[in-house]
Amino acid sequence: MPDLGFSSELKALRPAFAVVGFACITMVVASVVFWPDMAESLVTRGANARHGESVVQRWFAVAAFPFFLVLFAALLGAAPLLDRKLRKVLSQDAPANSRNAVRVLGYLLAGVAVAMAMAMTISHFGLLSAFAGNNFPLEEAMAASLGLIVILLGIAFPLARPEDESLPPFLRRLLEAVGPGYRPAAILMVLIGVASITLAFVSAWTALVVASAGTITLILGVYTIALLRVRRHDA
Repeated sequence: MPDLGFSSELKALRPAFAVVGFACITMVVASVVFWPDMAESLVTRGANARHGESVVQRWFAVAAFPFFLVLFAALLGAAPLLDRKLRKVLSQDAPANSRNAVRVLGYLLAGVAVAMAMAMTISHFGLLSAFAGNNFPLEEAMAASLGLIVILLGIAFPLARPEDESLPPFLRRLLEAVGPGYRPAAILMVLIGVASITLAFVSAWTALVVASAGTITLILGVYTIALLRVRRHDA
């Protein structure tokens, strides 16, 4: 078998491909179940003086999200090649610790795959329910899924710690300074995710704000503290 040069990277993407595959199968099964009860078309925006009405056909509702998720999987497969091309453009050497680089890439893209798959699957269910005339709690489901994503991010955060020796010295010192904050940040992320899931069925918008703003603030805080440590050490 020929050596494609990206075997280790592609192996690291297996969890991401598995998530995408499971999501696609789920959407196909849901489409088959909902199909008999779905209307032929759905008016998503009424006509007025400036534009005509917007109509979505049943076949589009069934195929749209699975198609985009498959396209996303193809982009995932190209990620290792794009990573190497970007390093070449930036004249950056290949990572000295290639095993760590592959692991970090795998965790990163698996996390992105989970987020995309969950968002598209829930949106798919919401669209099918709209065609079938059912009341699907789309906002609550989206908020709860975001909370679950934050929990998974918290679990993976310490495991995806980069150890790229090819980075510029300042960035290497910054990553070393971030090190002590990985574990407490991971615990706080899990707590934020749990709180978001709990709030999702009380106030979906509050849960979305807690999950997004809480996670962003936490990550910025970890790196800000690390940056201050580096500056203090260099002073």
